[in-house]
Amino acid sequence: MRVSWEEFKTFIAKVSVTYHEKLLDDNNLLLQAVDGNSKLERTCKLRDDTDEMTEYNTSYKANANKAIGATEVSGIQEPKAYRARLKGIISGTAIKNTVTNLDYQMEQLAWLGSNKVGYFDGVDFYAQDGIVGDAVSFQVVDKDGLVYPAGTVLEEFASNWNIVPGIKDTIRLFKSKIYPGFYIRVVYTSVGTVNDVKFVCNLFRFIKTDEDA
Repeated sequence: MRVSWEEFKTFIAKVSVTYHEKLLDDNNLLLQAVDGNSKLERTCKLRDDTDEMTEYNTSYKANANKAIGATEVSGIQEPKAYRARLKGIISGTAIKNTVTNLDYQMEQLAWLGSNKVGYFDGVDFYAQDGIVGDAVSFQVVDKDGLVYPAGTVLEEFASNWNIVPGIKDTIRLFKSKIYPGFYIRVVYTSVGTVNDVKFVCNLFRFIKTDEDA
């Protein structure tokens, strides 16, 4: 959602989110701030000698693309210190001409003997014998009812993503927490009538070394 400079400042001060800047061209700077389902954008004119640009350059630019304020930010906080825990999570078969769920349960991650909260920021995957018209969704599910009623879908971070036959695909996200015991679920919709689909998936996963579980 496009907002005024005052609204943008109020948003990042209130929820202490990470905000990002992106140079669109020689005269336009895009600012973005995201918290959960809320996303605010502000486009600034670089060549304008305005109070807005002066204030941004003086008080905000140094913190762009960094976590500020709160120690807990839903969904997008960039971990200050982290280690990769990349994982091949799924290797299974999606049945032809139907919808197949493929689940992977997140295990407890650790660093130097201490349990740590896991983060992830995307997946890559390949569908052998997938065809045009096939699609895949990725969800986080409380399958066993650890916190919510069993089977509750907590998040769907990709919906009906079209399969490109013969191509390994990648979906990247803001870094998001995922707790042990929850599941990454692949929902594969096959429209083919000849072959089942062999599906493999890797998870881009990390831990924050300064955050205990």
